[in-house]
Amino acid sequence: MQKNIANWVANIFLLNGIDKVFVYPGGTIAPLVNACVEANISIECFKNEQGAGYAALAYARLTGKPQVVLVTSGPGVTNVVTPLADAYYDSTPLIVIAGQVSTADLNARKNVRQRVIFPI
Repeated sequence: MQKNIANWVANIFLLNGIDKVFVYPGGTIAPLVNACVEANISIECFKNEQGAGYAALAYARLTGKPQVVLVTSGPGVTNVVTPLADAYYDSTPLIVIAGQVSTADLNARKNVRQRVIFPI
């Protein structure tokens, strides 16, 4: 199987003692979820992003170790903001990673608004 940045990220998780991730899956985060499966990282799948975020938050508080939440782009990020803010205000170690539309898709459709354009 072809290795990519997702495999590198999964290996970084393992090197830092992260053997479980909390997920609400979607197409844009799928490569990282698949890399975690290949790396034998446990996938805890939830019915929404908030549930995944709060489960990771609780697990971080119980273990005292950073936990990871993986969500898809767009509304997936919006829906995990509340548990992320909770983690911030309570100083709970929480890592949120969101997927993004692929570069090939962005290049093929110039009118896609999921890009940042800074005028010069």
